[in-house]
Amino acid sequence: MAAKIKRRTFLKTTSLGVIGSAVLPYKAMAKLTPVEKPSSSLVYRTLGKTGLKVTVVSYGVMDADNPALLHRALELGINHYDTAHGYQRGRNETMVGDVVESMGMRDKVIIATKVALPRDRRTMNYTPKATKESFLEMLETSLKRLKTDYVDILYNHSVYNEKMVNYGEVLEALAAAKKTGKARFVGFSTHSNEHNVIRSAIKNGQYEVILTAHNFLKSNKDELKQAIKEAAQAGIGIVVMKPMALKFDDYLGERDEKYFESALKWVLADKNVACAIPGMTTFDHLNQNFSVMANLEVDKKDVHQLAKVKFTSTGHYCSSCQECLSTCPKGVDIPEIMRSLMYYNGYHSPRLALETYSGIPSQQSLEACSDCRNCKAICRNGNNIATAIRSAHKVFA
Repeated sequence: MAAKIKRRTFLKTTSLGVIGSAVLPYKAMAKLTPVEKPSSSLVYRTLGKTGLKVTVVSYGVMDADNPALLHRALELGINHYDTAHGYQRGRNETMVGDVVESMGMRDKVIIATKVALPRDRRTMNYTPKATKESFLEMLETSLKRLKTDYVDILYNHSVYNEKMVNYGEVLEALAAAKKTGKARFVGFSTHSNEHNVIRSAIKNGQYEVILTAHNFLKSNKDELKQAIKEAAQAGIGIVVMKPMALKFDDYLGERDEKYFESALKWVLADKNVACAIPGMTTFDHLNQNFSVMANLEVDKKDVHQLAKVKFTSTGHYCSSCQECLSTCPKGVDIPEIMRSLMYYNGYHSPRLALETYSGIPSQQSLEACSDCRNCKAICRNGNNIATAIRSAHKVFA
Protein backbone atom coordinates (compact mmCIF):
# COMPACT_ATOMS: atom_id res chain seq x y z
CA MET A 1 0.00 0.00 0.00
CA ALA A 2 1.21 3.50 -0.81
CA ALA A 3 2.39 5.95 1.79
CA LYS A 4 -0.10 7.37 4.25
CA ILE A 5 -1.85 10.60 3.23
CA LYS A 6 -2.56 13.08 5.97
CA ARG A 7 -5.91 14.77 6.58
CA ARG A 8 -4.36 17.67 8.47
CA THR A 9 -1.83 18.42 5.75
CA PHE A 10 -4.55 18.29 3.14
CA LEU A 11 -6.77 20.74 4.96
CA LYS A 12 -3.91 23.25 5.28
CA THR A 13 -3.10 23.02 1.58
CA THR A 14 -4.85 25.25 -0.90
CA SER A 15 -3.61 23.45 -4.02
CA LEU A 16 -4.85 19.99 -4.89
CA GLY A 17 -1.64 19.53 -6.84
CA VAL A 18 0.04 18.42 -3.61
CA ILE A 19 -1.73 15.08 -4.02
CA GLY A 20 -1.41 13.66 -7.50
CA SER A 21 -0.20 15.45 -10.60
CA ALA A 22 -0.86 19.12 -11.26
CA VAL A 23 -3.43 20.07 -13.88
CA LEU A 24 -1.82 21.61 -16.95
CA PRO A 25 -3.43 24.59 -18.68
CA TYR A 26 -6.10 23.64 -21.22
CA LYS A 27 -4.16 24.84 -24.25
CA ALA A 28 -1.16 22.70 -23.31
CA MET A 29 -3.24 19.59 -22.69
CA ALA A 30 -5.23 20.05 -25.89
CA LYS A 31 -2.07 19.50 -27.93
CA LEU A 32 -2.06 15.82 -27.01
CA THR A 33 -2.51 13.47 -29.95
CA PRO A 34 -6.25 12.80 -30.38
CA VAL A 35 -7.58 9.26 -30.32
CA GLU A 36 -9.38 7.69 -33.25
CA LYS A 37 -13.13 7.94 -33.14
CA PRO A 38 -14.63 4.63 -31.95
CA SER A 39 -16.97 2.89 -34.37
CA SER A 40 -20.22 3.79 -32.66
CA SER A 41 -23.29 5.89 -33.26
CA LEU A 42 -24.74 8.23 -30.68
CA VAL A 43 -27.85 7.10 -28.80
CA TYR A 44 -30.13 9.63 -27.14
CA ARG A 45 -32.96 9.40 -24.63
CA THR A 46 -35.29 12.08 -23.34
CA LEU A 47 -34.66 13.22 -19.77
CA GLY A 48 -38.18 13.03 -18.41
CA LYS A 49 -40.44 16.04 -18.72
CA THR A 50 -37.45 18.35 -19.23
CA GLY A 51 -37.46 17.39 -22.89
CA LEU A 52 -33.66 17.39 -22.95
CA LYS A 53 -32.15 14.83 -25.32
CA VAL A 54 -29.12 13.33 -23.59
CA THR A 55 -26.57 10.83 -24.87
CA VAL A 56 -27.19 7.62 -22.94
CA VAL A 57 -23.48 7.54 -22.14
CA SER A 58 -22.81 10.95 -20.66
CA TYR A 59 -19.82 12.20 -18.66
CA GLY A 60 -19.27 12.23 -14.90
CA VAL A 61 -16.45 14.78 -14.74
CA MET A 62 -15.80 14.55 -10.99
CA ASP A 63 -12.29 13.06 -11.03
CA ALA A 64 -11.22 14.15 -14.50
CA ASP A 65 -8.38 16.67 -14.65
CA ASN A 66 -7.36 16.49 -18.32
CA PRO A 67 -9.03 19.21 -20.42
CA ALA A 68 -7.99 17.48 -23.64
CA LEU A 69 -10.09 14.47 -22.61
CA LEU A 70 -13.14 16.67 -22.15
CA HIS A 71 -12.39 18.30 -25.50
CA ARG A 72 -12.37 14.87 -27.13
CA ALA A 73 -15.64 13.84 -25.50
CA LEU A 74 -17.28 16.95 -26.95
CA GLU A 75 -15.86 16.13 -30.37
CA LEU A 76 -17.34 12.64 -30.16
CA GLY A 77 -20.77 14.11 -29.45
CA ILE A 78 -21.29 13.37 -25.75
CA ASN A 79 -23.58 16.23 -24.78
CA HIS A 80 -24.19 15.97 -21.01
CA TYR A 81 -21.52 16.83 -18.41
CA ASP A 82 -21.96 16.43 -14.67
CA THR A 83 -19.83 18.31 -12.14
CA ALA A 84 -20.35 19.87 -8.69
CA HIS A 85 -19.48 22.95 -6.66
CA GLY A 86 -17.19 20.94 -4.41
CA TYR A 87 -15.41 18.70 -6.92
CA GLN A 88 -11.67 19.27 -6.78
CA ARG A 89 -12.48 22.33 -4.65
CA GLY A 90 -13.91 24.15 -7.63
CA ARG A 91 -11.28 23.28 -10.19
CA ASN A 92 -13.53 20.71 -11.84
CA GLU A 93 -16.18 23.30 -12.67
CA THR A 94 -13.47 25.68 -13.88
CA MET A 95 -12.11 23.06 -16.27
CA VAL A 96 -15.58 22.36 -17.67
CA GLY A 97 -16.20 26.08 -18.15
CA ASP A 98 -12.86 26.66 -19.84
CA VAL A 99 -13.22 23.80 -22.32
CA VAL A 100 -16.85 24.50 -23.25
CA GLU A 101 -16.08 28.20 -23.71
CA SER A 102 -12.96 27.52 -25.80
CA MET A 103 -14.98 25.31 -28.16
CA GLY A 104 -17.91 27.72 -28.35
CA MET A 105 -20.33 24.93 -27.46
CA ARG A 106 -22.35 26.26 -24.55
CA ASP A 107 -25.60 26.11 -26.51
CA LYS A 108 -24.87 22.54 -27.62
CA VAL A 109 -24.15 20.93 -24.25
CA ILE A 110 -26.10 20.14 -21.11
CA ILE A 111 -24.21 21.17 -17.99
CA ALA A 112 -25.27 19.87 -14.58
CA THR A 113 -23.79 20.95 -11.28
CA LYS A 114 -24.57 20.28 -7.63
CA VAL A 115 -24.58 22.30 -4.43
CA ALA A 116 -24.24 20.64 -1.01
CA LEU A 117 -25.45 22.35 2.15
CA PRO A 118 -24.08 21.50 5.62
CA ARG A 119 -25.61 18.48 7.29
CA ASP A 120 -25.05 16.34 10.36
CA ARG A 121 -23.52 13.16 8.98
CA ARG A 122 -24.83 11.14 11.93
CA THR A 123 -28.49 12.17 11.75
CA MET A 124 -28.43 13.08 8.05
CA ASN A 125 -30.34 16.27 8.80
CA TYR A 126 -29.36 19.76 7.71
CA THR A 127 -27.68 22.12 10.16
CA PRO A 128 -28.87 25.70 10.85
CA LYS A 129 -26.24 26.92 8.36
CA ALA A 130 -28.06 25.18 5.52
CA THR A 131 -29.91 28.21 4.17
CA LYS A 132 -31.41 29.39 0.91
CA GLU A 133 -28.93 32.26 0.86
CA SER A 134 -25.87 30.03 1.21
CA PHE A 135 -27.15 27.70 -1.51
CA LEU A 136 -27.65 30.55 -3.96
CA GLU A 137 -24.30 32.07 -3.06
CA MET A 138 -22.54 28.82 -3.94
CA LEU A 139 -24.52 28.64 -7.17
CA GLU A 140 -23.26 32.09 -8.14
CA THR A 141 -19.69 30.92 -7.58
CA SER A 142 -20.33 27.82 -9.68
CA LEU A 143 -21.73 29.90 -12.55
CA LYS A 144 -18.62 32.08 -12.58
CA ARG A 145 -16.37 29.02 -12.68
CA LEU A 146 -18.45 27.48 -15.45
CA LYS A 147 -18.39 30.76 -17.40
CA THR A 148 -22.12 30.66 -17.99
CA ASP A 149 -25.24 32.52 -16.91
CA TYR A 150 -27.16 29.33 -16.24
CA VAL A 151 -26.86 25.59 -15.74
CA ASP A 152 -29.18 23.18 -17.47
CA ILE A 153 -29.60 21.03 -14.36
CA LEU A 154 -29.08 22.19 -10.78
CA TYR A 155 -28.97 19.48 -8.13
CA ASN A 156 -29.18 19.56 -4.38
CA HIS A 157 -26.18 17.36 -3.62
CA SER A 158 -26.44 14.12 -1.62
CA VAL A 159 -29.97 13.66 -0.34
CA TYR A 160 -30.47 10.76 2.07
CA ASN A 161 -33.97 10.94 3.50
CA GLU A 162 -37.46 12.40 3.19
CA LYS A 163 -36.64 15.40 5.40
CA MET A 164 -33.86 16.39 3.03
CA VAL A 165 -36.14 15.96 0.02
CA ASN A 166 -38.65 18.36 1.52
CA TYR A 167 -36.26 20.79 3.23
CA GLY A 168 -37.79 24.25 2.78
CA GLU A 169 -34.59 26.25 2.42
CA VAL A 170 -33.41 24.08 -0.48
CA LEU A 171 -36.79 24.04 -2.19
CA GLU A 172 -36.90 27.84 -2.02
CA ALA A 173 -33.37 28.09 -3.39
CA LEU A 174 -34.14 25.77 -6.31
CA ALA A 175 -37.33 27.68 -7.10
CA ALA A 176 -35.44 30.99 -6.99
CA ALA A 177 -32.73 29.65 -9.30
CA LYS A 178 -35.36 28.64 -11.84
CA LYS A 179 -37.28 31.91 -11.55
CA THR A 180 -34.15 33.97 -12.24
CA GLY A 181 -33.13 31.75 -15.14
CA LYS A 182 -29.95 30.51 -13.48
CA ALA A 183 -31.17 26.91 -13.64
CA ARG A 184 -33.36 25.46 -16.36
CA PHE A 185 -34.29 22.34 -14.40
CA VAL A 186 -33.80 21.22 -10.80
CA GLY A 187 -33.29 17.98 -8.94
CA PHE A 188 -31.12 16.22 -6.38
CA SER A 189 -28.52 13.47 -6.16
CA THR A 190 -28.76 10.51 -3.82
CA HIS A 191 -26.24 7.85 -2.79
CA SER A 192 -28.20 5.71 -0.32
CA ASN A 193 -31.77 4.84 0.66
CA GLU A 194 -32.38 5.78 -2.96
CA HIS A 195 -35.70 4.01 -3.51
CA ASN A 196 -37.36 5.74 -0.56
CA VAL A 197 -35.86 9.10 -1.43
CA ILE A 198 -37.06 8.83 -5.03
CA ARG A 199 -40.59 8.03 -3.92
CA SER A 200 -40.53 11.06 -1.61
CA ALA A 201 -39.54 13.19 -4.59
CA ILE A 202 -42.48 11.89 -6.63
CA LYS A 203 -44.84 13.00 -3.84
CA ASN A 204 -43.09 16.36 -3.56
CA GLY A 205 -43.65 17.22 -7.21
CA GLN A 206 -40.99 19.95 -7.50
CA TYR A 207 -38.10 17.86 -8.75
CA GLU A 208 -37.58 17.34 -12.48
CA VAL A 209 -34.38 15.28 -12.48
CA ILE A 210 -32.88 12.75 -10.06
CA LEU A 211 -29.26 11.62 -10.12
CA THR A 212 -29.07 8.30 -8.32
CA ALA A 213 -26.40 5.72 -7.57
CA HIS A 214 -27.45 2.45 -9.21
CA ASN A 215 -25.71 -0.70 -10.34
CA PHE A 216 -26.00 -4.48 -10.36
CA LEU A 217 -24.31 -4.80 -6.93
CA LYS A 218 -26.62 -2.47 -5.00
CA SER A 219 -28.33 -4.34 -2.18
CA ASN A 220 -31.58 -2.49 -2.94
CA LYS A 221 -31.31 -2.75 -6.75
CA ASP A 222 -34.72 -4.40 -7.22
CA GLU A 223 -36.53 -1.82 -5.08
CA LEU A 224 -34.54 0.89 -6.77
CA LYS A 225 -35.47 -0.27 -10.28
CA GLN A 226 -39.14 -0.14 -9.29
CA ALA A 227 -38.78 3.36 -7.81
CA ILE A 228 -36.97 4.50 -10.96
CA LYS A 229 -39.87 3.17 -13.04
CA GLU A 230 -42.38 5.06 -10.90
CA ALA A 231 -40.35 8.26 -11.18
CA ALA A 232 -40.03 7.94 -14.94
CA GLN A 233 -43.78 7.41 -15.21
CA ALA A 234 -44.23 10.63 -13.21
CA GLY A 235 -42.07 12.48 -15.73
CA ILE A 236 -38.90 12.72 -13.64
CA GLY A 237 -35.69 12.29 -15.62
CA ILE A 238 -33.37 9.63 -14.19
CA VAL A 239 -29.60 9.92 -14.43
CA VAL A 240 -27.45 7.12 -12.99
CA MET A 241 -24.06 7.55 -11.34
CA LYS A 242 -21.68 4.80 -10.21
CA PRO A 243 -22.99 2.41 -12.88
CA MET A 244 -19.87 0.24 -12.77
CA ALA A 245 -20.06 -0.29 -8.99
CA LEU A 246 -16.36 -1.12 -8.76
CA LYS A 247 -13.03 -0.06 -10.19
CA PHE A 248 -9.76 -1.98 -10.30
CA ASP A 249 -8.98 -2.51 -6.66
CA ASP A 250 -6.63 -4.12 -4.20
CA TYR A 251 -9.24 -6.65 -3.09
CA LEU A 252 -10.14 -8.28 -6.40
CA GLY A 253 -7.10 -7.67 -8.57
CA GLU A 254 -7.42 -6.63 -12.19
CA ARG A 255 -10.59 -7.90 -13.81
CA ASP A 256 -11.31 -8.23 -17.50
CA GLU A 257 -12.00 -4.68 -18.68
CA LYS A 258 -15.07 -5.97 -20.53
CA TYR A 259 -16.67 -6.08 -17.08
CA PHE A 260 -17.10 -2.31 -17.16
CA GLU A 261 -18.94 -2.46 -20.46
CA SER A 262 -21.22 -5.19 -19.07
CA ALA A 263 -21.98 -3.16 -15.93
CA LEU A 264 -22.77 -0.05 -17.96
CA LYS A 265 -25.03 -2.02 -20.30
CA TRP A 266 -26.86 -3.52 -17.30
CA VAL A 267 -27.86 -0.02 -16.17
CA LEU A 268 -28.77 1.27 -19.64
CA ALA A 269 -30.86 -1.83 -20.42
CA ASP A 270 -33.54 -0.17 -18.29
CA LYS A 271 -35.31 2.27 -20.61
CA ASN A 272 -36.54 4.21 -17.58
CA VAL A 273 -32.95 5.39 -17.16
CA ALA A 274 -32.26 8.34 -19.44
CA CYS A 275 -28.48 8.13 -19.18
CA ALA A 276 -25.51 7.14 -17.07
CA ILE A 277 -22.55 9.35 -16.14
CA PRO A 278 -19.54 7.05 -15.69
CA GLY A 279 -16.35 8.73 -14.57
CA MET A 280 -13.67 8.87 -17.24
CA THR A 281 -10.09 9.92 -16.59
CA THR A 282 -8.28 8.40 -19.59
CA PHE A 283 -8.82 8.14 -23.32
CA ASP A 284 -9.19 4.38 -22.89
CA HIS A 285 -12.09 4.94 -20.48
CA LEU A 286 -13.69 7.32 -22.95
CA ASN A 287 -13.31 4.97 -25.91
CA GLN A 288 -14.63 1.98 -24.02
CA ASN A 289 -17.67 3.72 -22.56
CA PHE A 290 -18.48 5.51 -25.81
CA SER A 291 -18.39 2.23 -27.73
CA VAL A 292 -21.15 0.77 -25.52
CA MET A 293 -23.65 2.88 -27.47
CA ALA A 294 -23.01 0.65 -30.51
CA ASN A 295 -24.79 -2.24 -28.78
CA LEU A 296 -26.75 -1.79 -25.57
CA GLU A 297 -28.06 -5.37 -25.49
CA VAL A 298 -27.03 -7.42 -22.45
CA ASP A 299 -25.96 -10.81 -23.80
CA LYS A 300 -24.92 -14.10 -22.18
CA LYS A 301 -21.30 -13.01 -21.90
CA ASP A 302 -22.36 -9.90 -20.00
CA VAL A 303 -24.50 -11.95 -17.62
CA HIS A 304 -21.62 -14.35 -16.98
CA GLN A 305 -19.18 -11.49 -16.44
CA LEU A 306 -21.42 -9.76 -13.92
CA ALA A 307 -22.18 -12.99 -12.07
CA LYS A 308 -18.46 -13.68 -11.71
CA VAL A 309 -17.75 -10.21 -10.37
CA LYS A 310 -20.73 -10.36 -8.00
CA PHE A 311 -19.38 -13.60 -6.53
CA THR A 312 -15.84 -12.30 -6.05
CA SER A 313 -16.95 -8.92 -4.69
CA THR A 314 -19.09 -10.32 -1.87
CA GLY A 315 -17.88 -8.82 1.37
CA HIS A 316 -15.94 -6.02 -0.33
CA TYR A 317 -18.52 -3.69 -1.89
CA CYS A 318 -20.17 -0.98 0.23
CA SER A 319 -23.57 -0.05 -1.17
CA SER A 320 -23.86 2.91 1.24
CA CYS A 321 -27.11 1.63 2.72
CA GLN A 322 -26.22 3.46 5.99
CA GLU A 323 -27.52 0.60 8.17
CA CYS A 324 -24.13 0.09 9.81
CA LEU A 325 -24.32 3.57 11.37
CA SER A 326 -26.72 2.47 14.10
CA THR A 327 -24.44 -0.46 15.04
CA CYS A 328 -21.37 1.68 15.78
CA PRO A 329 -21.36 2.88 19.42
CA LYS A 330 -18.96 5.73 18.55
CA GLY A 331 -21.07 7.08 15.71
CA VAL A 332 -18.25 6.74 13.19
CA ASP A 333 -19.27 7.61 9.63
CA ILE A 334 -18.40 4.18 8.24
CA PRO A 335 -20.03 4.61 4.79
CA GLU A 336 -18.07 7.79 4.09
CA ILE A 337 -14.84 6.15 5.26
CA MET A 338 -15.60 3.19 3.01
CA ARG A 339 -16.23 5.56 0.13
CA SER A 340 -12.93 7.34 0.77
CA LEU A 341 -11.14 3.99 0.84
CA MET A 342 -12.83 3.01 -2.42
CA TYR A 343 -11.48 6.13 -4.10
CA TYR A 344 -8.00 5.32 -2.78
CA ASN A 345 -7.89 1.59 -3.58
CA GLY A 346 -10.34 1.31 -6.45
CA TYR A 347 -9.98 4.61 -8.29
CA HIS A 348 -6.30 4.97 -7.39
CA SER A 349 -7.00 8.63 -6.60
CA PRO A 350 -5.33 9.73 -3.33
CA ARG A 351 -6.53 13.28 -3.94
CA LEU A 352 -10.20 12.34 -4.25
CA ALA A 353 -9.88 9.89 -1.35
CA LEU A 354 -8.52 12.48 1.04
CA GLU A 355 -10.83 15.19 -0.24
CA THR A 356 -13.75 12.90 0.65
CA TYR A 357 -12.32 11.79 3.97
CA SER A 358 -11.52 15.37 4.99
CA GLY A 359 -15.21 16.23 4.77
CA ILE A 360 -15.99 13.92 7.71
CA PRO A 361 -16.25 15.76 11.05
CA SER A 362 -13.43 14.70 13.38
CA GLN A 363 -15.84 13.26 15.96
CA GLN A 364 -17.17 10.89 13.28
CA SER A 365 -13.84 10.14 11.63
CA LEU A 366 -11.22 7.51 12.40
CA GLU A 367 -10.20 9.57 15.42
CA ALA A 368 -13.38 8.44 17.17
CA CYS A 369 -12.54 4.74 16.89
CA SER A 370 -8.83 4.87 17.66
CA ASP A 371 -9.29 3.33 21.13
CA CYS A 372 -11.67 0.53 20.12
CA ARG A 373 -10.30 -2.93 20.86
CA ASN A 374 -13.01 -4.72 18.89
CA CYS A 375 -15.18 -3.26 16.15
CA LYS A 376 -18.87 -3.78 16.92
CA ALA A 377 -20.20 -2.33 13.67
CA ILE A 378 -22.09 -4.77 11.46
CA CYS A 379 -22.64 -4.75 7.70
CA ARG A 380 -25.76 -6.47 6.39
CA ASN A 381 -23.95 -7.21 3.13
CA GLY A 382 -21.11 -9.10 4.75
CA ASN A 383 -18.38 -6.48 4.58
CA ASN A 384 -15.69 -6.92 7.23
CA ILE A 385 -15.87 -3.42 8.67
CA ALA A 386 -13.06 -4.00 11.14
CA THR A 387 -10.68 -4.92 8.32
CA ALA A 388 -11.75 -1.92 6.28
CA ILE A 389 -11.26 0.41 9.24
CA ARG A 390 -7.76 -0.96 9.81
CA SER A 391 -6.96 -0.32 6.15
CA ALA A 392 -8.35 3.20 6.40
CA HIS A 393 -6.20 3.90 9.45
CA LYS A 394 -3.10 2.98 7.43
CA VAL A 395 -4.10 5.47 4.73
CA PHE A 396 -5.75 8.39 6.51
CA ALA A 397 -5.06 8.36 10.27
